Amino acid sequence: GGDTGGLIDYVFLMDRAAAEVLCKAYSRLVWPALFGQEWFRKYENNKIGGSSEHFYLNLVQHSGIQVIEVPLYLMPMQRVGRLRGKMCLHKYCDAKIVSRNIPLFH
Repeated sequence: GGDTGGLIDYVFLMDRAAAEVLCKAYSRLVWPALFGQEWFRKYENNKIGGSSEHFYLNLVQHSGIQVIEVPLYLMPMQRVGRLRGKMCLHKYCDAKIVSRNIPLFH
């Protein structure tokens, strides 16, 4: 979901059935023919999406995986990296528990 029109791919928590599909995502990009004709046709016709968010959304829809989005407060996290030896935020999260209007990060 989100405003990308795809499936936000910061973090996935999944059961084994979903892991069997999603953990082979790279292989589906590199060797699409190994995953059946229907997937290969989607790949050949460029119907799998132009971004990782669209790719994952198409992958779960193609595979019949049920996706349940959860609010940030159930899984608080912050993407960070290092730049010249210092921590930097990739995307700043300032979500709120909407029902109580309580900010989670400042």
